[in-house]
Amino acid sequence: MLRTAAHDPVWAFASLITLPFRIWQTVLRVLFILIVALFVVGMGGRFALNDLGYGPGTIPFIALDLVTLLVLAAIVFRVITNPLIIHFGNMEGETHGSARFATDKEMAPLARADTGLLIGRDAKTGKLLRYDGPAHLLTMAPTRTGKGVGTIIPNLLTADRSVICSAAQRHTHFLDSPRMVAVLGRSDFRFADLKRRNVSVFLVLPPDRLSTYSRWLRLLVAQSLTDMARDPAKPAVPVLYLLDEFAALGHLAPVERAMGLMAGYGVQLWPILQDVHQLRATYGQRAGTFLSNAGVLQVFGVNDHDSARLVSDLLGQETVVFQTMSRALDAEKTGITYGEQHTARPLLTPDEVRNLPQNLELLFLAGQRPVVAGELAYYADAEFRGLYDAP
Repeated sequence: MLRTAAHDPVWAFASLITLPFRIWQTVLRVLFILIVALFVVGMGGRFALNDLGYGPGTIPFIALDLVTLLVLAAIVFRVITNPLIIHFGNMEGETHGSARFATDKEMAPLARADTGLLIGRDAKTGKLLRYDGPAHLLTMAPTRTGKGVGTIIPNLLTADRSVICSAAQRHTHFLDSPRMVAVLGRSDFRFADLKRRNVSVFLVLPPDRLSTYSRWLRLLVAQSLTDMARDPAKPAVPVLYLLDEFAALGHLAPVERAMGLMAGYGVQLWPILQDVHQLRATYGQRAGTFLSNAGVLQVFGVNDHDSARLVSDLLGQETVVFQTMSRALDAEKTGITYGEQHTARPLLTPDEVRNLPQNLELLFLAGQRPVVAGELAYYADAEFRGLYDAP
């Protein structure tokens, strides 16, 4: 600060002049307290001394003036140092910089949104949480933890936008048919058309066919991203790419580039992985590109330690405040001393992340506190009734 003031003294002088106007509420509060203290201690003491027969210039009057000055100085000192005490925190207060979960007020914009992608449910109020931003999303959840019924299907049922859904988990039979050649021989639409009208495109492969037909799936995903980049149209809502079992696609350079560049081309990616190992094994050191460019990171059902440790690190550390008592015994006297200790601990340790209830998930939104939300289940939630055909 001193270097900045020396480099630009005009700025420093202007800041000092305008400081009372920028913190006028604090200045008024301090002035009010000083005036009250002056009247109570100074004027009240003078009236009391006059009644006792002491006049100005006497020792009691001089002592009263000194006491008044000390009281005013103590008030000013308290006002100056109080922000430092608040900054450090206490047993009841919140320590500055300490990690915590999002409050109800911070989660309110997600619960009030009427449009956007479904990312969970408020664990307290039960309201649906929606993300309406343009950034990409990323989900880490093992198989059979509800990512299909809680993430993919709810968004397919409610998303008012074009969707390309890539999945490598459902068994189909058309890939075994010779007619596959005929299917690939023609097309009645372009992927870029998805920017102009709402269309859902499903690219589905059974796991036992990945070794044979994975190139077909990779080709269509890469070709669709190329068409999106070449088309200058910008839809009102981005085209959503739901990439389930993302690691099964292998390393796709177009997808890697899209995570950093395609948000401005009307494309929104949502890769779904089982754990962080899949991402690191597929993209190596570039795996961080997906985490750094994801506006929403959705995590639930974590089972392995490395993924749990990553989640714990992302949550940060909170400040735990506790009191200690020590008792000193000596020959002359016995005393008990109380102290207040501040220490840091992870907001959730890796084992606590692994032991989260199955109906809860963690949401990391860019620029916001982490959110503990409830998972969705389209077949059990009332919001999705009538949107799908019962089996």
